[in-house]
Amino acid sequence: ERIEEHERVRVAWEETARFVGAEWIGRAIPDAYAARTLERANEELRAESEKVRKDDVPAEARARLGAALGGTRARIDTLEHAVRTNDRGAATRLIRDVPRVNADSLLRQAALQ
Repeated sequence: ERIEEHERVRVAWEETARFVGAEWIGRAIPDAYAARTLERANEELRAESEKVRKDDVPAEARARLGAALGGTRARIDTLEHAVRTNDRGAATRLIRDVPRVNADSLLRQAALQ
């Protein structure tokens, strides 16, 4: 249950970042709003990483969650940088090249391993 909750938080922020990035690329939201939202996403993911480190979950699950959170933060950092430097091309490539995720499918994959 707790592993699922951590993963859902990660996926929710990743999808929020994807949505904000797509809206920013389409010029539907202001630059400042997009940058602040992506900054907040990373803050929340850092906090979630800390919760995972402190949580009483198996070490393997903790490592997998930590890696997933780190990867998500890296993608959001890259997207935030693209927004702050007004690089819609980089943002478009990032949004296009990163597959959509959902927590349930990732949890099923992990259970099969």
